[in-house]
Amino acid sequence: MQVMGVFLCSSDFSNGTEFSDAFLTVSSVKKHTDKALFIAADDSERAVIKDLIEKCNVSFTANEKKSSYFDDYEIISLKESVPELLSALIFSGGFGVINQLTSFEKDGNDYMIDEQLFTLVSEIHKKRKSIGFVSQSSLLAPKLFDTSIRVTLG
Repeated sequence: MQVMGVFLCSSDFSNGTEFSDAFLTVSSVKKHTDKALFIAADDSERAVIKDLIEKCNVSFTANEKKSSYFDDYEIISLKESVPELLSALIFSGGFGVINQLTSFEKDGNDYMIDEQLFTLVSEIHKKRKSIGFVSQSSLLAPKLFDTSIRVTLG
């Protein structure tokens, strides 16, 4: 079974700014893989995302537009992620993951990335599995790979 990891951040959900990116990412993933596994930064983040998804499901049900995209999901924390189980990893848009798992806001171009995130991405990359970045999350790419990468946002 192919399991695609989708990294989500609650701040992107809760303020609504990047919910559409997350929804479109999950929609696409569900069409092209057996299972989407949502990955959150930590246990508290996992609980917040679960609550936000459940509210979304209730909203869709109330409007009689039942969504299959958030019906069957599992959320794990970054520390629980196992690279060998994932066929690919996608970072949905928004600055949430950048603000939570990097020092970008404080250090600018000299930012550091959370060690667990770096390890997860490195292991997936070593196995030549796909890694995708949507919107602002592409700012992670230059620090995650041992090569020169130019990223343009716009």
